[in-house]
Amino acid sequence: MKIASLFGVSLLSFLLVISSNELTGQDKSWTTDVSVATKIAGLKGARVNMVDINNDNYPDMFVQEELGAKLSTRARNMKIYLNQQDPNSNFKGDRIFVDVTEQSGVWVHPTIPDSSRVIDIALMADLNNDGNIDLVTGPYYDRLENFKFPDDRCEVMLGDGKGHFTLVKNNGLHELGLLNCAGFTFFDYDLDGVLDLYIATWFKDKNLNYTQGNNLGFMPDYLLRGNGDGTFTDVSEETGISSVEFPMYGATAMDWNNDGWIDILTSAYCRSGGNLWKNNKNGSFTDVASTIGYTSQLRGGDNGQPLCQWAVVPADFDNDGDIDLLQAFVHGGVDPSEGHSTISVNQGEATGYKLKWDLTRLQRKNPQSTHLGDMDAAWFDFDNDGWQDCAYGENVYVPATDRVFMFHQNPTSHSFEDMTEAIGMLSYKPCYITRPNDYDLDGDEDMMIGWGSGLALLRNNVGRSNNNVEVKLIAPAEVNHDCIGARITVYAGGMAQIRDVLTGQGHFGAQQPLEKIIGIGQSTKIDSIVIHWPHETLANTVVVNPPINRFLIIGQEGIKGIIQGVGEESVVDKESLSLVPNPAKDLVHLIIPESAHTGGTITLTDVLGETVLITPLPPQTFDMVLPLSTVAEGMYMMIVRLNNGSIFSKSFIKR
Repeated sequence: MKIASLFGVSLLSFLLVISSNELTGQDKSWTTDVSVATKIAGLKGARVNMVDINNDNYPDMFVQEELGAKLSTRARNMKIYLNQQDPNSNFKGDRIFVDVTEQSGVWVHPTIPDSSRVIDIALMADLNNDGNIDLVTGPYYDRLENFKFPDDRCEVMLGDGKGHFTLVKNNGLHELGLLNCAGFTFFDYDLDGVLDLYIATWFKDKNLNYTQGNNLGFMPDYLLRGNGDGTFTDVSEETGISSVEFPMYGATAMDWNNDGWIDILTSAYCRSGGNLWKNNKNGSFTDVASTIGYTSQLRGGDNGQPLCQWAVVPADFDNDGDIDLLQAFVHGGVDPSEGHSTISVNQGEATGYKLKWDLTRLQRKNPQSTHLGDMDAAWFDFDNDGWQDCAYGENVYVPATDRVFMFHQNPTSHSFEDMTEAIGMLSYKPCYITRPNDYDLDGDEDMMIGWGSGLALLRNNVGRSNNNVEVKLIAPAEVNHDCIGARITVYAGGMAQIRDVLTGQGHFGAQQPLEKIIGIGQSTKIDSIVIHWPHETLANTVVVNPPINRFLIIGQEGIKGIIQGVGEESVVDKESLSLVPNPAKDLVHLIIPESAHTGGTITLTDVLGETVLITPLPPQTFDMVLPLSTVAEGMYMMIVRLNNGSIFSKSFIKR
């Protein structure tokens, strides 16, 4: 048994010299596949949207099972799974996904009794501001001549907050006729407090395009203004959206130029470089893609082939205050002269927020395909170090090497290293989707993957080695209930980190949870959290010195609720952490009930959840003496987090 003493050494001095990378080097301990434990092993999942459907704060799933055979049919290809506590466990973090599709009512047909309808694309948000998640669905057809149900339409369904949905008649989407939908994104374009919907469309008739010319067979996109009751009004023409017709594979709504008004990005399929619809703040939009530098076709891909964009995902990855874009292309090449998926870096206010491709930042490792087919993308901060990482899902073109790519950001150069093999995720191939989520509410982003063998859920074990805050927003009366379009800025450790609340990012309405996790590395204090609400006149909300390592519920007046991190309730099925003496005065002796470990961290938090002290736990150390001379009198929680995922905690009193 290895025994360590910290007598004569300040814990604070340890904190100053230990970086998060030293605490947690990239290795396979970073992730654990929990697919079997969560009951998703064997489930199909070509596309997955994740959002809290039943108002318990845990992300649920709306799953499209597979592409190809069932696409554009009434074969009930979409399933709803609720994230519930495992009934065989007393620990809230033990979760399972339960199929509630049949009782959800999602398959009701508006005109044909006892019939399902075509659902190929879906997106969820609160459309009538009643506090419950609602649903928009639509059909997609690759070829018009193969679509057997031309009477099936886009539909709106209102949710009851329990997982059941009711069809809305005369909803304004059904009445548009047959749409070939490839992207949904919700946003409040006019800041009236009601969510609107952008629909990106595929070909009207793909054969017509192939046989009679490259500019034929297209369909315009649609912008629908929300009426606040689950119905919509078509404003495509008056806003200027219908002036452009190109086939699309997705759309994303975001504030590209920091003016507080939401703009629109389209992901174009090969025939164009896409649109950047600037919000003119008067109910109209102007396409500024060519002047700003937003494009998927700055150069050709593999052997000069035109690049096709499947997804674009916004984030301020370099923490410089403006929003950059992660773009996912198919037909990319690996030669330095060939284009491929890239980051478009925002050049900032001085340039008018122009965007610039940077093909050098993403450093792929072998095995990799020679013809790249990236069809999904995501931002997330995997290790909670304060710098966002990213992922791509690659499939179709070279099945032997198409796979998930997990990239870790270097905080100095802001380049990205392929960490997939190092963290044990190389086998997930081909990969259709990468969906970050905190399925167990432990304060770090886990990863849902749709791949060749179905769904896989990778639990994040490394995020807990750093500090964080998770934020859920409660809307003021003037704002859409989900606060979509809000901007969260966290000031900590000399950095300002931005997280925008968005939904429907990229291909087929890709959706991540609305709650946002912000890692702050080894910082033990958050200076403030600032909320900019999606409204023209509402003042920002500023929360000063909030607790860390907590799930915070923030409204217009500030913090409205605090949920303890679920990991802190985690006592592994062994004897509990021993603290002697307790109460303690000058020192406390820890005895850690673990037979073997590779190290970890020891954290001391006060009753508000704020970290008071943090120090590394060396490998194979089971006894440790901690001095308490710098700790004020009061009640505290001692938390031991091991790199193998075990967590031990115990409360104690300092006298």
